Amino acid sequence: MLSVKDLWKLALILIGIFHNTQGAWLRCYNGALDNVQVVPLYKPEQLLNTTCINLAHPTVFYTFGYRGKVAGPATTSILSAYLATKKRNVVLLDWEDDASSGILGLPLGYAFSAVPSAIKIGADLGEALVKLARSGMNMTQMHLIGHSLGAHLMAYAGRHTRENGLVVARITGLDPARALFEEFAEYYLDYKQIQNMTNFEKIRTATNRNLCSHDRSWRYFVQSIVSPTDFSASYAKDYDSWVENAGRSDRTTYLGDLTNTRHLPVFKINHGLLKGQYWF
Repeated sequence: MLSVKDLWKLALILIGIFHNTQGAWLRCYNGALDNVQVVPLYKPEQLLNTTCINLAHPTVFYTFGYRGKVAGPATTSILSAYLATKKRNVVLLDWEDDASSGILGLPLGYAFSAVPSAIKIGADLGEALVKLARSGMNMTQMHLIGHSLGAHLMAYAGRHTRENGLVVARITGLDPARALFEEFAEYYLDYKQIQNMTNFEKIRTATNRNLCSHDRSWRYFVQSIVSPTDFSASYAKDYDSWVENAGRSDRTTYLGDLTNTRHLPVFKINHGLLKGQYWF
């Protein structure tokens, strides 16, 4: 017999299948935020005919979460940080209309509009990535980044590509939304963990102070792009071993783009939509 939580998931999946989104766009930035090429999500190949894509460079796809904005501080900060490196193609998935709460208000808008939209648009983005890969873009150099609910959207995109025989090289979740979802993959969490919600009603507990904490994830990530070695970590099998060696290790990695996946432990998840192996 299905639990209440399982019934919620099933309902959201069914809503997502039949949910009509208002439209999503790929915004590709040519060196600056005010120099942008915009194409419909269902016609991603058009990007390859613009000057904003250099097939010799890796490509970063970023998206915001619930109630996020194209011109919001998280979006502009992350995009600007990557543009400043001059070593990445920078693309924003714009789903601002579908990410809004609309007339339903904050909690209902999340559950019955934004989440189903994220599921559907995530699959649509996955299909767009498949089209780009088959048109010449190197999928081993793709990096998907999502903040909050946008992290789950990117997970659905990665799932769709895998179902089509292709694998995205890396997906980063910046403090993924917990409500109505299971755990995610690569974490950049706020220290208060306000997103560690277990049921729908707790969505209402979010406050401006909590959201400020929620923002820390993308702020840390931006700093890691600007200063790649600011946040380092040394491997140890447990705390006592770390203390005994004074934090020294021959296995060091950094938060951000310099993260070495070979130095991170791998966990197996045998349930839900995220079934498979993940490193943290």
